[in-house]
Amino acid sequence: AEALFRAKIHPERPAASLSDKEKGLLFKEIKETLSEAIKYKGSSVDQYVQLSGDPGDYARYHKVYGREGKPCLVCKTSVKRISLAGRGTYFCPKCQK
Repeated sequence: AEALFRAKIHPERPAASLSDKEKGLLFKEIKETLSEAIKYKGSSVDQYVQLSGDPGDYARYHKVYGREGKPCLVCKTSVKRISLAGRGTYFCPKCQK
């Protein structure tokens, strides 16, 4: 959810419809999102904890994940949650096309 948000790509968008530029941007945002998650020791949503037993701190930096009904931090539109392939995901309907 976070990498798609940062790349401004709607989660229901078919991968085959992405331009080369969009694919490159998504790849960059996936790497940056993962790097940040590692830096902050993971996202402690649900039951994830580090080996030390401490929760990760990255969830504090989520822009859309777990923020259903809350205002988008960029445009203030309400963040939505949808189910894709049996899994929940979050997005901003205004920022992500």
